[in-house]
Amino acid sequence: MKCIVLLSSLLILLSCSNHGKQMNNFSEFDSLAVVSSDTNVVVANIVSEKIKIIPFDEEMVDSVIGNFRIKYRIYENEDRLPMTNPPKGEKVYYAGSDIELAVDYNEKNVLNGLIKKDYFKDYFFGYGIDITQYGISSLRILSVENEVLILELQICVPDTDLCCYFILKIDNEGLMKVEELFDDFESD
Repeated sequence: MKCIVLLSSLLILLSCSNHGKQMNNFSEFDSLAVVSSDTNVVVANIVSEKIKIIPFDEEMVDSVIGNFRIKYRIYENEDRLPMTNPPKGEKVYYAGSDIELAVDYNEKNVLNGLIKKDYFKDYFFGYGIDITQYGISSLRILSVENEVLILELQICVPDTDLCCYFILKIDNEGLMKVEELFDDFESD
C-alpha cells in the first residue's frame, strides 16, 4: 500500500516538475490522477490542462431483509456528466455510474441484472429533459411487503438538487416493476 502511495506521489511530482512539457502533450486519452494527501483518495483525473473528471465512489451492499438477499454494486462507467458551474476556463465532468444487482429469494437466485440510466430515458423524454446531464446517484433498500422487495433508485444531476426517484419492486420470482416516486420537474 505504501508502495502505491509513493509511486502515485512520484508520478504527480514528476508531472508537476515537467509541467510545461508534459501537460501540453496530453491527449484526451492520457490522464493524471490527483490524490488527496490526507485520505489517499483520487479526487480528480486530469485528462488535459483544461479537462478534469471527478470519479464516482464505488458502493457495495450485501444485505438480507425478510426472505430476500440483495447484493448490489454501484460503480463508475464511461459516462461523463458535465459540471453545471465549473471554474472559469475549465471543463469539469463527473464520472457516471451503473448498478449490478443480484436478488435471491429463499436462497434461490431470482434476478441478476444491470441497471443503467438509459433504461429511464423515456421518462426524462416525457419532460423534455436531456438525460445526458443525469447520473445514477444511489440505490436504497426500503422494505419487504407481501413478498415484494422495495428499493429506491435516485437519478440526479451531480452536485445539484435536481433528482428523480424511482421505486423498484421485485417479487419473489424476480419480476421487477418500476414506479415513479417523485421528481423535481413538476411544479406544485
